[in-house]
Amino acid sequence: MTRTNPTIEIAPSNKFYPPPIDNCHYLLRTELLTTRLHSALKSARVIVIEAQAGQGKSVLASQLLNYNQLHHLWYQIGPEDTDPFFILASIVFNLREKYPDFVGIELETVLNRGKIGPLDIQRCANMLLREIDSRLSSELFIVFDDIHLLNDYGLAKSLIDHLLDTSPPRLRFILTSRFPLRLKSKVLRSRNAVCRLVTDDLAFSQAEIEEYFAAVLKSEVDRKTIQEIHRATGGWAMGVILAGDACEQNRPHSGIGPLASSTSRQEQTFDFFRHEILPHVSEDLHLSFGKFSFLTEIPVDLARVLSGRDDIESVLDDMVYRNLFVYRKKRDPQTFFLHQSYRDFLQQRAMLVFSREEVDDIRNNEAAFYYDQGMIDKAIICYVQTEDYGKIDSLLATRGDELFSRNSTINILSSLGSLPEANILQHPWIALYVGLMRADFIPHSTLPLFEAARTGFTATGQTGGESVSLAMIIHYHIIVSGDYRAGADLLPRLDTLLADKQTPLPYYLRCLAARYLAFGYFLFDGNTEKSLTCLALPGNPHGAIQRPSSIAHCRFIRGYIELFTGSRTAFMREAEACFALLSNPLVGMSDKLMIRILFLGHLSMNGDYLNFTAEKQAIEQAIRPEILERTVAPSTISAWESSNLFATGRTAEALELLENSLISGLQNGYPHMRSQLLQWKAFGHALLGQPDASLSCIRESIELRELAGGIIHLAFNSIIAGAVYSRLGCADLAESFFERGIDTAKAIPSTYFLVCAYLNRSHHKLITSDRDAALDDLRTGLVLMRMHDLDHFWGWEPVMMGRLLSLALQEDIEKDFVRALAQKRLDICLEDSGQALPQLHFSLLDNFHIAIGPRTVLQVSDFSPSHRELLGILLTTKDQKISQEQVQLAIWPDSTPTNARRSFDTLTNRLRHRLGAALPVSAKRYLVLKKGILELQNSQTDAVQFLSLVRIGLRHARNREWWQAGNVFLRAFSYVKGIWPEDTFCSEKAVSFSSQIISSMSKATIAWAGIMHRSGDIDGAIDLVEKILHFHFEDEQLISLLYSLYQRRHNRLKAREILERYRAALKRQEYPAEEIEELQQEIVNFSLIKASEGED
Repeated sequence: MTRTNPTIEIAPSNKFYPPPIDNCHYLLRTELLTTRLHSALKSARVIVIEAQAGQGKSVLASQLLNYNQLHHLWYQIGPEDTDPFFILASIVFNLREKYPDFVGIELETVLNRGKIGPLDIQRCANMLLREIDSRLSSELFIVFDDIHLLNDYGLAKSLIDHLLDTSPPRLRFILTSRFPLRLKSKVLRSRNAVCRLVTDDLAFSQAEIEEYFAAVLKSEVDRKTIQEIHRATGGWAMGVILAGDACEQNRPHSGIGPLASSTSRQEQTFDFFRHEILPHVSEDLHLSFGKFSFLTEIPVDLARVLSGRDDIESVLDDMVYRNLFVYRKKRDPQTFFLHQSYRDFLQQRAMLVFSREEVDDIRNNEAAFYYDQGMIDKAIICYVQTEDYGKIDSLLATRGDELFSRNSTINILSSLGSLPEANILQHPWIALYVGLMRADFIPHSTLPLFEAARTGFTATGQTGGESVSLAMIIHYHIIVSGDYRAGADLLPRLDTLLADKQTPLPYYLRCLAARYLAFGYFLFDGNTEKSLTCLALPGNPHGAIQRPSSIAHCRFIRGYIELFTGSRTAFMREAEACFALLSNPLVGMSDKLMIRILFLGHLSMNGDYLNFTAEKQAIEQAIRPEILERTVAPSTISAWESSNLFATGRTAEALELLENSLISGLQNGYPHMRSQLLQWKAFGHALLGQPDASLSCIRESIELRELAGGIIHLAFNSIIAGAVYSRLGCADLAESFFERGIDTAKAIPSTYFLVCAYLNRSHHKLITSDRDAALDDLRTGLVLMRMHDLDHFWGWEPVMMGRLLSLALQEDIEKDFVRALAQKRLDICLEDSGQALPQLHFSLLDNFHIAIGPRTVLQVSDFSPSHRELLGILLTTKDQKISQEQVQLAIWPDSTPTNARRSFDTLTNRLRHRLGAALPVSAKRYLVLKKGILELQNSQTDAVQFLSLVRIGLRHARNREWWQAGNVFLRAFSYVKGIWPEDTFCSEKAVSFSSQIISSMSKATIAWAGIMHRSGDIDGAIDLVEKILHFHFEDEQLISLLYSLYQRRHNRLKAREILERYRAALKRQEYPAEEIEELQQEIVNFSLIKASEGED
C-alpha cells in the first residue's frame, strides 16, 4: 500500500529552532560542557541526554551547540512526526533553509511526487544520507529533541534507528528524551560511540546553584539557603529556577528572604507536577502514592502492605524507568524514594483524602516495619509523629544504644526535640537519650534532663540508666559548669555501679560512663592512678570494635593526664591520635571541643603563642558561639591567653582581656570560671604594684576555688596565690601557698606544677631573703625543665625570669640550657657574668633589615655594597661563621694574601663601626673575629630559623605526626613576609642559599597544605599556597597543588583558571602542544596525600 507524502505546513513554528537561550536567564553548564561533553565531541557519534521533566535537557543541548559553535539542525519532535516520511521531508526542508545550495536533490522529488510506503523508508533515508555526505564539507549535528514522543511509533523509530546506524562520519546526533529510549540502533549499544547523560548528571550541584544566583540572578545567598534549595530540589533544574524566582520575589532591598516563606515557588512547582507528571500515573495508583508520600523512603515490603498490591515493585520500577520523579536507592535496591518536591505535592493531595487516624495507621505500619528490620532510629521517628511516648521509652530502654552506631543522632534529636519538654522529663529513657544527643549540640541544656532521668531510674531501680545519667551529669560539670565538687560527690556511686558486673549496660554506654568516671577522678580528685584504672574498666569483650567517640574519650582523657603528669613524648602520642579524630564525622562536637582545649592547654603551658592563637581561631570557627559561650571554654581560653600576655610583658593588655572576660562571659557566674580569671587578674595587678586590687582578686579567687574544687585547679591556684602574695610583700602567706601547691603537685603528681612552684618560690626567696636561699629551688626547677623538655611555664614573666636566669649563670647552674632559654624567651643573650645583651635580628625574608626586638635599627640603605657583600657571605654560611681565608678568596680573589688580609681587616672594622653606631653595646659582641674565624654571635637570622623549622616540620610529616608538623610549619612561615633580597646579596653563596630557601618553602607548602587538607581546612591550604605562589609563581608543584585544592573545594572555575594560566605560561615559553598536554595531566594527577607526608 502506498500513500502520498505529508507536507510540512502542519509543523509548529518552533519545530526547527532550539529554545531561546538568553544567558541572562540560564546558567551556562560549564562543568558538563568542558568535561563529559567536551570529551564526547571528540569521539561519540551520538550524545543522549535522558532525564526527567524540567531537568534542562533542551537547554543543555542548545548550550552545547552554541558553546562549541557547531553546525546543526534542530528538530523538535511532535505528534506530527509519527509518519517517518514527514520526518524526512522536515529534515530536507531544514537543510534547504540552513544551506541555500542544498536544492535539486533526488529525495525531494521522490517525497513531493512519488508514491511511497513503509518499505521505502530505508531507501529514502539512504538518499538523504548520500546527499548530506556529498554536499557538506564539515560536521553536522542533528538534534532530535523530546525523542521519547516516538516511543510508541514503530515506523518512526525504525527511521531513527537507520539514520543512527548508517550515517556518514560527518553526521552526528544529539537525542534528548524524558524517558529511556526504545530504539534498537546498534550504535546506541556501543559504549565507545555514545555519550549518555542521565538525571543525576544534569542535577545542579550546590556550587552551581550558588553560581546560578550570583551569575544569573545577580544575588548573593548564604550557604544555608543554598543547602536548603539543594535539599528541597535535589538539583532539579526547574526546582532551582522556581526557587530562584521565589527568592527574588521575596527579597527585600538587601539580602534574600527565607525560602520557607515562599508559597509562590511551591504553587508553581505543584502546578508543574499536576499538569506534567500526574497524567502519566494511572488513577488506581493515586491512593497508594498518597500513602507513600508520608514515607521518607519506600521499602518494597512496606509498599506491598500499604498498597495491597503484589506488583508494586514493578510499578515503582516502571516509574523510575520513565523518570517520573521516583528513584531507587543505589545502595539498597529494595528501597525507593520520591523527589522531595513531588512528595510534598502528593502529600498535600493525600491530606484531603486521609483522616488523622489513617495517617497515624500508615506511620504505625512504617514504625513496625523498621522495628522488625532493626532500624530503631527510623521506628522512633515514626512513633514521635504519632506521639506514642510509651513505645518510644520502651524502644530506647532496650535498643537505644543502636542509635549511636547508626550515626543518626541529628535526625533523632530533631524528632524527639519536637516533643513537649514536660513529656520528655516524665520518661527517663527519653530524657536520657535526648540529653545524650543534645550534649554535642546544646550541652548547657542537658542538666535537667539527666537529673530527671537519674531520679526516674533510681526510683525504679534501673542501675544501667542511673550509671549513664550519673556519667553525663559529671560530663556536664566538666564541660559546662566547672562545679568540680558537685561532680566529685557523684564519683563513688558511679564507681560502685560500674564495678558491679550485674549493672545492665551495653558496651558502648559502659565505655562512656567509665571514661567520664576516669576524667572526673583526674580533674576533680587528681587521682591519676584511679583514673587510669577506670579507663581500662570496660575491657574489650569478644574483640568489640570501639567507636570513634569512645576512642576520642579515651585519647583526650589520657592526653589531659599526660599533659599535667607525664612526659612530652607520651603527650604527643595522644595529641596526634586526637588530631586524627578531629576530622572524623563520628566524633561529636563536645569531644572535639575537649580535644581543642587539650591542644590549647599544651600550647599555653609551653608558651607557643603563635599556635595558641591559631588553635583559638580554629575553636571559634568550629564551634558555634552560642554553644561555646555556654561552656567552660571561654574563661579557660581567656585565662590561658592572659598567661601568654604576662609572659611577654604585656601586662596591661592581659588585664584588659581579663576584665572584658569577667564582664561579658555568660558562664562567669560559676565559681570555677570566675576563680580562673580572678587569679590571673590578681597576678597582673601585683606586677603593676596595685596591692589593693590584687588582694581583692586573689582572696575572692581562693574562696571561689574552694567552692568549685578540682585538685588540678587547686594546685595551680595555690601556686599563683603564692606568686601574688610574694609580690605584695606577704611573705608568710606566700610561703604557705607555695608549700600547699608543691604538696598538691607531688600528690597528683605533676612535674609541670612543680616547675611552676619551685621557680616562683625561688624568685620569692631571692627578693625576700637572700640569693643562697633561692638557689636550691632554682636548681631543682631548671633541672626539671631540662629533663622534661620544658622551656616555659605558667607564671613566667620577663622580670622574674631575667633575674633567675642571670643568677643561674652566675652560679653555674644549667648554663647552656639557661642561655637557650634567655635567647628564646627573653630575646637576650646572657654572658657568664649574667650580663644581658640585646639579641640582634637579621631579616632576609622581609626585605633586609636589622632589628633589636620590634625596633629596626639598620636598613639596606645604611650599608655600602662591600658591607652587604661581607654580610651576605656571613649570613648564608653554615652556622654563620667562616674562616678569614675563605672571605678573602671570595671577595678579593685576585689580590695577594697581604693585600687581601689588609682589605679584610679594613672592611671588618668598617662594618663593625657601621653596626656599632646603631647598637647599645660594642659591635664586637656581635661581629666576632677569633683565631682567624669571623662569626656572627648573639644574633638570629629569620631565614636560618625558617630552614631549621622546615626541616623539623618535614621530619614530623614523614613520621605522620601531623599536628606537630602543622605547628612547626606555622612558626616557620611566620618568618615569610617577603622574598629574598636578590638585589642586596648577589654572591654565589647567597644565590645558593636563596635556592635552598625556595626549595624548602615549596616542600613545606606542599606538606603543610596536605595536612590542612587531611584535617578539612581546604580554605586554609588554598590561602597558604596562594600566598607562596605570590612570591614564587614558577613552581610547577605549587601550581599543581593549588589546582588540586580547588578541585577538592569543588571550585572548578578557579581550578580551570589555574590550568589556563599554566597553559598560557607554557605557550609563552613555546612548549610543544603535546608536551603541554602531558604537563597539564601531571597537574591533574597530583597527589595531595603523598605530598602531605613530606615526600618529594
